[in-house]
Amino acid sequence: MSRRRDPYLQLVRRDRMTPRQQALVPAHLPRSLTLYEFRQEPTRLDDIDWQEYGSIAIWRSNGSVIFIKDRCFQRRRHVVFLFSDRLGGTIYGETDAAIAETATFFLSLQHPEHWGENHLLIRSAILIGIRAFDFAALLPAQLAQILDSTRSITFSSGSFTPEQAVILATRPYTLNIGLGERFVDQGTAFVHALQIRESSFGFLKIIGQRNGGPFSVENLQLLCQLNFILEHLRCHIDDEECALLPFSAKVNKLHCQMSAKYVRPDDLASIDIVANDFTLTLFLDGNHDHWDTLLIAVLHRVAELGHFERLCFSVFYNAFSRSLQFYRVARVVDALIRAIHANPNLACLDLSSDKQSVRWSHYFQPLFQSMEEHPGLRFFVVQSYMLRDEEINGDHETLFQFNFSWLQQLLSRNRRFAVVDSSGQKCSNGPVIDRMYLLNRFYLGSESLLQEFTASRPALVSLALVDQASNNAQYIALLLSHHTDVLCELLRISMCNPYREVSRRRVRCVQTL
Repeated sequence: MSRRRDPYLQLVRRDRMTPRQQALVPAHLPRSLTLYEFRQEPTRLDDIDWQEYGSIAIWRSNGSVIFIKDRCFQRRRHVVFLFSDRLGGTIYGETDAAIAETATFFLSLQHPEHWGENHLLIRSAILIGIRAFDFAALLPAQLAQILDSTRSITFSSGSFTPEQAVILATRPYTLNIGLGERFVDQGTAFVHALQIRESSFGFLKIIGQRNGGPFSVENLQLLCQLNFILEHLRCHIDDEECALLPFSAKVNKLHCQMSAKYVRPDDLASIDIVANDFTLTLFLDGNHDHWDTLLIAVLHRVAELGHFERLCFSVFYNAFSRSLQFYRVARVVDALIRAIHANPNLACLDLSSDKQSVRWSHYFQPLFQSMEEHPGLRFFVVQSYMLRDEEINGDHETLFQFNFSWLQQLLSRNRRFAVVDSSGQKCSNGPVIDRMYLLNRFYLGSESLLQEFTASRPALVSLALVDQASNNAQYIALLLSHHTDVLCELLRISMCNPYREVSRRRVRCVQTL
């Protein structure tokens, strides 16, 4: 697209800038930062080719400027935005109302479908000596308009008014909301609105619960008592008084990030964890001598409750000594194995957190053995097993390096199982493990044919024998062990009519073999 013919933007020459424009686009900013204004306002974010323009400023007649890709923050009130790492910038304005109006316009533009799932980050930087943008200037109707357009948003600074909080809690659709902001009323209006909500709110992330914010202790307790209005709750608790409250939240999915300094093992012995998908990140600071007993206490409770379908654990401490980790991990692994056995519906165990300070790989053999006959477990998620540069001592090492004969034994005894990294890539050492995964996939496909109607199964088994298993003795043996009755029927047919061909109907489920 030629800039001269751009139907949306037209250039504002520097020598023709008005005093108002010069005030918001001062001369000390880079000469490459060109000022434009709208010929007509876009309705979609991809109406303009942002890659072609690079860093630009766009003037609006209400006394505000949208800086795209600008990192040269001016010392004046502003709002920063970022669309899923694809498009970011800053909105400056003469007044809070002007910033709010322009933010509503720009952040409500329709997102391109090829961006996929979109997440919006909104924050207002606080500069010494400069009054920050007053988030209360965003009218309830303006907040509703932004939410109607972008339903996945993190608000990382500012304060919600009760009126804004009600809008946030009562949208007639599910949301994905991160709250780093405070509530003027410590969350009272937000929680009360959720209490009368009948449909699911969706996902709520509380970024840093401390010193009574964003929720008071009473309101956080009420929030956790909501009966599955929240589908997924994630919270970082940095407050002793609130440390244990989120564990009992009535949600399906719970992610707790907590500091070890606020809890003791005895505190965790009777916690009531309702969620069936549970993630715990334990942050160690100062005295970390009892980190293993804390995690063991949680695992014992997980074993007692026994209703979990997904579990994820990680421990994080910047200066953690590996020599201390090694002799403590064995006790934690023993507790983890007990928790695995005590949760028959467990489908996924995840130890892949990027913040891991514990090396679990030394104990993969007993972990693998505990998974061999588990009725529900399907995935064990680990950190990347590929070589990568480590920040510690500049070493180049393999994370979670383990003896692949352990994995080979596991895959031969649990054909429904896979060990994957956080990206979903199956862990393998090459052709041997790859063939085992393929064999297990074929096994499951053959087994699924047992669910087919009797009339169609002979044709499907015949097709599988010819197309997928003809050159593989293991595949043939698996098919015939599962479908001996079909083999007998095929032999009977061939004896009655040796020239009769078995129908080779291609049915969708065979593609899984």
